[in-house]
Amino acid sequence: AARLVTGELHGGPRIDVIYLDMDGRAPQERLVACVEFQLASCEPPSPVGDYLARISLTYCADMLQLGAALVSARFLLAALPSNRLLAILVDGLGGSFWVDKEDVGKQGGHAYDKASTLILELTRSRRALAFVATAI
Repeated sequence: AARLVTGELHGGPRIDVIYLDMDGRAPQERLVACVEFQLASCEPPSPVGDYLARISLTYCADMLQLGAALVSARFLLAALPSNRLLAILVDGLGGSFWVDKEDVGKQGGHAYDKASTLILELTRSRRALAFVATAI
C-alpha cells in the first residue's frame, strides 16, 4: 500500500488504495513507517499525511463486514475524481473461514462468491486493480 501511494514520486501514476484487512494483522504503525521510508529519498521532503490520506484501511472480521466495506467503497469512490487509479487490497481472505462457513446454508450461496462479485463490480466501474491475499 505504501509503495502504491508513493509511486508517483518515482515516475508512476497517482494511485489511491482501499486496504481491507481480514485477519487484523495490518498494524497502522507499520504502514506509517513504510510510507515514511518511501518518502525519505524525496527532495524536497513531502508530508507523510498527504500520502496516508490516500489509503483507506478497514478491518473486516468476517465476510459480512467485507461485503459491507465493498458496498460502502462505492460511496468513497464517488468522492474521488474518476480519472484516478485505484487499488483494492484484500489481505488475509479466509481468515474468518470457519465463522463464514456457518452462514453458507443460511444465505444461499457462499459469501466468497458474493465478495468476488462485489470486487469485480468495483474494478469494472473504475480503473481499479484488485489484489487478494489468502490467509494461510
